[in-house]
Amino acid sequence: MKYLCLGYLCLGYLCLGYLEPGKFENMSESERNTVPDECFSYNDEPRKNGQLVAEEPLRR
Repeated sequence: MKYLCLGYLCLGYLCLGYLEPGKFENMSESERNTVPDECFSYNDEPRKNGQLVAEEPLRR
């Protein structure tokens, strides 16, 4: 969770990525390999400028 502080007010926020159940399993192997690559590429810019401080997968 990241915190945004404005004077005396601090706000925490997080972003959750979601893929519909069954969608990933029905993709070809090539498509399944593309999903994480696109996510990592998308996160490069916020990571470089300090807006993205952590990434963690959810586990069942």
